[in-house]
Amino acid sequence: MRTADGGRAYRGPCGCRLGPVDAGRIERLVGLSIARRRPDLAAVSPPRTDAEVIGEAIDQVYVGADADDLLIVWRT
Repeated sequence: MRTADGGRAYRGPCGCRLGPVDAGRIERLVGLSIARRRPDLAAVSPPRTDAEVIGEAIDQVYVGADADDLLIVWRT
């Protein structure tokens, strides 16, 4: 969703989240987690899109109360 100040945020699909969570922060944290756990994905040539890398590395991302409260389910 777009926030009032023009930023991007995620919110719960059922409306149960108290407020939106900063999308950019979540995406940066997920990217850093992939770089730490799967550095081999960054070295692939030709370069792939973020969506392709995320799709290969991660099955699901759960967001808790804020952007720092992430649970990443890795593909095995």
